[in-house]
Amino acid sequence: MRRNDICLYVSPANRVELDAIIADRNSSSKLAWRAQIVLATADGLGTNAIMRLTRKSKPCVWRWQERYVGEGIEGLKRDKTRPSRIPPLSTATKVAVLKKTTTEKPAGGTHWSARDLAKVVGLSHRSIQRIWSDHAATASVASASGCRECGALGGNGYVASDPRENRRHAGAARSTQGGGVDQYSAQAAAHGE
Repeated sequence: MRRNDICLYVSPANRVELDAIIADRNSSSKLAWRAQIVLATADGLGTNAIMRLTRKSKPCVWRWQERYVGEGIEGLKRDKTRPSRIPPLSTATKVAVLKKTTTEKPAGGTHWSARDLAKVVGLSHRSIQRIWSDHAATASVASASGCRECGALGGNGYVASDPRENRRHAGAARSTQGGGVDQYSAQAAAHGE
């Protein structure tokens, strides 16, 4: 499959700049082979010869030829931005997870594990762990009443926009839980440990 639609003219000023990019040992290697593709195309080499010269695939050669035609040397100097593979979780989802964590108990258990909660809400256990970490509300120590000051992480579903504020509120919730005694200390005392 031969492409005849790419015909490059490289001005003398651009040729000097592209040659300088290739010759400069401080240039990134990808910028150097991009410049090499453009110069080889301008010199009349075919796609297969350019592929052999630069050791790049045919679509790669075509991509950088088109980028140069459309954007010039500046187009060679930057990569296109790509969206992240997985979209971030919405605030509503995070609030729902935190609300479920702090207000409900799992059937037959005293607190949620990340995997159990993940199955119930339909997220991965790592997503649950990230939400808990971001909001400093681990399932075993989060209080259903939340912070006495503003109700953060409490039953009203309030989640502060600043994670540091959530950590402060989660600490306040932990300190009020069990009458000011840490949950684990209170459980150990109840069981005579």
